[in-house]
Amino acid sequence: MIVEDARRWALSQIAPQRRAHVEGVVSMMEQYAARWAFPLDAGVTVAWVHDVCRDWPEQRLLAAAEEQGLRVSELERAYPLMLHGPVAAGRFRRRFAGCFGNSPSWLEDGCRAVFFHTTGRPGMSSLESCLYLADAVEAGREYPGVEEIRELSFRDLEAAVLLSMDRSLTYLIERGHVIHPLTVAARNAMIVQ
Repeated sequence: MIVEDARRWALSQIAPQRRAHVEGVVSMMEQYAARWAFPLDAGVTVAWVHDVCRDWPEQRLLAAAEEQGLRVSELERAYPLMLHGPVAAGRFRRRFAGCFGNSPSWLEDGCRAVFFHTTGRPGMSSLESCLYLADAVEAGREYPGVEEIRELSFRDLEAAVLLSMDRSLTYLIERGHVIHPLTVAARNAMIVQ
């Protein structure tokens, strides 16, 4: 079963201190699958694998991105941690492509969810939006406003994504951090539509 394979693989890849977070994301995706009507297996699988590259050294992320043929921006070269989602998506595709049989769209949606789980992107599917949110609001996350986003995520998925992005952008700006252009594009697309 793909979920069990993904769980075992993820647990062999993630740092022990990241396990509670990943399990929290899995729990949120189980709840979101029931609420937002995407396949439970898809949600749980992407939850298990989303952070398999999160603890890699910067040079390993850059080398893996190059090996996968990803276009790496100057921003990502300066901040290679931004590549952990895209690199994990490539590894997910390679490892599990043969497991999807007659559901190649399931694989594509899952790869996009993992790829964009930290940045978001314009036009996200329900699965993508839910992984983006689950990563931000799983039970172990504690920051001002998290409960509001968590609660909203069960009533209005798009509004919850927008609020989460707004809070993330505010946090990054207040601390003088860089912002990935995809996050800005995703937010603007939600507002302009």
